[in-house]
Amino acid sequence: MNYKSLKFRLNLWYLLVFVLAVLISEIGIYIYLDRSLHKELDILLMKEAEELTGKIKFDGGSFIFVDSTEFYEAEHFHLNEASVFFRVLDENLNVVAVSENLKKWNFQIPKPSKEKLGRADEITINGERLRIFYHPIYSEGKFRGVVETSKFEGTVQTAMGLLRTSRKHKN
Repeated sequence: MNYKSLKFRLNLWYLLVFVLAVLISEIGIYIYLDRSLHKELDILLMKEAEELTGKIKFDGGSFIFVDSTEFYEAEHFHLNEASVFFRVLDENLNVVAVSENLKKWNFQIPKPSKEKLGRADEITINGERLRIFYHPIYSEGKFRGVVETSKFEGTVQTAMGLLRTSRKHKN
């Protein structure tokens, strides 16, 4: 094989372009899937926070929980892959209510800053990533507190791990 021939050099360039195109497309797919899975998790947490917010009323500045059965749903009570944790915080960001599974798990979630309200955030606890959504509570146009819903990213990490593993086994 003549390494200086035009045919060899053209084939080498075609191979290089092909490998780069495949690599860029795989990275793009990976990033797209990661963002999509996180977005779905954020939507789930936002809907859960909105549902919990609908169960909270105010009487003279104190919280009244209208439907306490919501707080004892399986996803808020048991510790498993589907667990959704929640906390209700007042306007001074003091904890007013905590889900049963969060009490059982016994880990500390830092208090949110007011800049994070209405958005999702991510923290690491014991090496696991916890996705948190902060839903502000308003009553009569006044800020009353925050409903904070959170879930470990186990399903997202499992899916992305499988994608990384399948990539390694291809080579």
